[in-house]
Amino acid sequence: MLRLPDGMRDRLKAFAAGNNRSMNAEIVARLETAEFGLRDRFAGQALIAVWGNPASMEVASNAGIGLASQTARWAYELADAMLAAREAR
Repeated sequence: MLRLPDGMRDRLKAFAAGNNRSMNAEIVARLETAEFGLRDRFAGQALIAVWGNPASMEVASNAGIGLASQTARWAYELADAMLAAREAR
């Protein structure tokens, strides 16, 4: 049994029906999306911090795809560390 705010159960039921899922599957899908969404947002902020100014963008474009791939991996590693620290609180 899960307690939900007034009206949320009805909204979840409607979303589940619209997505051809059970209510449980709808809740799980939404939780998974929220988790990955936060990871992507953290990684995006890390990329902005590194490449956010025009001079950095010029360096990145001249360096080619190898540097971009390496930076993206670093950003997601940082995002994973941020999520782990968040869970540890």
